[in-house]
Amino acid sequence: MMPTIDIRDTHAYPIMILLSFAAGLLAQYILGRQRGVTRQTAGLTALACFLFPCAGALLLTWITSGGRSFGFSSLGGLVGMYVGGAVVAAAARLPQSLTARDITLVLPLMYSISKVGCLLAGCCAGRPWDGILSVTYLTEEGTRTVLAVPLLETICFLMIFLLGMWMHARGWRYAVHIVFILAMLTKCGLDFARASHEGQLLSLTQILCLVLMLADGAVLVWRQIQRRRMPPFPL
Repeated sequence: MMPTIDIRDTHAYPIMILLSFAAGLLAQYILGRQRGVTRQTAGLTALACFLFPCAGALLLTWITSGGRSFGFSSLGGLVGMYVGGAVVAAAARLPQSLTARDITLVLPLMYSISKVGCLLAGCCAGRPWDGILSVTYLTEEGTRTVLAVPLLETICFLMIFLLGMWMHARGWRYAVHIVFILAMLTKCGLDFARASHEGQLLSLTQILCLVLMLADGAVLVWRQIQRRRMPPFPL
């Protein structure tokens, strides 16, 4: 039986966004404390990773709309979160790679929770579909039944988060890169199922995901080159 969600008057979206930040920043704080970061620095990192993503999310939608409107872009928030972490890491003289690692590991959890808000608010809806994983929305104009893309994103990104934490606990060297690539591929792939994707070869979101994957690949290659240039013994 397809669930029916009344989106004519819902306040679930901002609540789930705040819950996603609370869960993600708490997880990031714990990861930072586990590697010896002081409470003050871990708290400042969490604060920066709240303020900068909010600014980045609003700024990206403002830029892509030609300065006509504001919204909340997940990719803008992602970039803002890395910028916030980098600023605090530079100020506290922490390794940028470790701060970026913590952010990457918790981002799938944050995104997973936030997409529950999208599901309940009716945004990011999928193409018309009345089969498995469909949802019916009750709107001012009537009802519409679509593929529940936000639900798919919630499930997929929660699995990526759990996989990432398992790999991190096992000490996998490339755990962070695997998590990042899986997240970008999942985001890019599921975007094809959105109603907003109709008539497009690639959406702006997909292009940005591809650019971010290429950037991550470049960072990985650069680190491999740097590692090979290092002397086998300290000089």
